Amino acid sequence: MFNEEDFKISMEKELRLRMVNDEINQCDNIDELRKQLINVTRLFTQYQHLLEIAVKQLIVQEGYPNLISDKIEISRE
Repeated sequence: MFNEEDFKISMEKELRLRMVNDEINQCDNIDELRKQLINVTRLFTQYQHLLEIAVKQLIVQEGYPNLISDKIEISRE
């Protein structure tokens, strides 16, 4: 399904990731770090949910709705 290239991020994203990591490593405010971790976890979960729905919609569009094991309602538009 995925190939090796799919897991490589662009140089721009690598730079952004490094900048964020540097900011985190320099931060001494535990309360702020905790708050940001909670926000990142919420966003990650939301993006994961949206990706799940997008994949399920593609499965239905491709004509394989029986491959979806749960009963989440998928729009067939």
